[in-house]
Amino acid sequence: MLKDDNNPLPLEQEFKPAASRSKKAKQFTELPLEDRPNPLASAEQPQVSYKGMALSKTFKGHMMGVSKVIMHPRKQIVATASDDYTWKIWTVPNGELIMSGEGHKDWISGLAFHPRGTHLATSSGDA
Repeated sequence: MLKDDNNPLPLEQEFKPAASRSKKAKQFTELPLEDRPNPLASAEQPQVSYKGMALSKTFKGHMMGVSKVIMHPRKQIVATASDDYTWKIWTVPNGELIMSGEGHKDWISGLAFHPRGTHLATSSGDA
């Protein structure tokens, strides 16, 4: 075993993969086949009349067009992405701005909340 004078642990122990250290190996489920039929493809959707609907709130905050809108998986909030290189999180239905982010150098093309709602990922054309 090799030892480093600054580190009392043997080097072999430091670099073992996590899977080799655990006693139980994690089992992964297989992805579904691509050619399986979609059970919802032939389902009929009821038509909704738009005549009784009215605009109730306009969210103002982005300087350019909105490229993506998503709902939070657990809370009454919505996230928006824009061509102005920013993303914003709003309350629903009040439309109050909760948080805003910037840093991309190109328009934001996508948003995704973690399924638990703990993180927000953004994608952009800025590599």
